[in-house]
Amino acid sequence: MGIVKLIATNSQPSNMADLTLTQRFGSNASFDETAGTLTIKLSDLADQANGGDITTGLGLDTTGMSSANKDSYSSRILWALLHLNQQNQPETNNDETVGVYVINEGKRNAVRNNVPQFGFRQVVTAYINDDLGNTLDPDAIS
Repeated sequence: MGIVKLIATNSQPSNMADLTLTQRFGSNASFDETAGTLTIKLSDLADQANGGDITTGLGLDTTGMSSANKDSYSSRILWALLHLNQQNQPETNNDETVGVYVINEGKRNAVRNNVPQFGFRQVVTAYINDDLGNTLDPDAIS
């Protein structure tokens, strides 16, 4: 347990440098070109005190994750990946070679279905050197 595999169906080479797979997905991320899979070790998304790559102390705890409750972890995994990306990107968003940049916009009050909640906002922006309108094909990201 603790491994996520992503299957690539189409790939195009990047025209610019960017963060590496291990910077985006953890120090044990690996790519199998033949199978077209990217493997992410979930323990990499834990905080450093628990053997992971997250340096903020806010890493993912998957000790209670099982086949029965794995779907309840999907949002947590995505959030941890955003934290890891933000941690490993340049401090300022001035490096044009970074294709995706994450910005923490803080906490907001929200009410969803009459339930008061806090929304923690991480804004993810993808960059390319062209104007393609309002919709961006993921294959076009630098």
